[in-house]
Amino acid sequence: TNVDMDRQIFTLLSPQPPPLPKCILLLSAVQFMDSQ
Repeated sequence: TNVDMDRQIFTLLSPQPPPLPKCILLLSAVQFMDSQ
């Protein structure tokens, strides 16, 4: 998995062998933690 912010590309390694599905659901959560 890789995020290239300059080119705005998100690369995800798939555990599924080819052929890959045409639609992929990507679910993520981000939590902000203040260090102060």
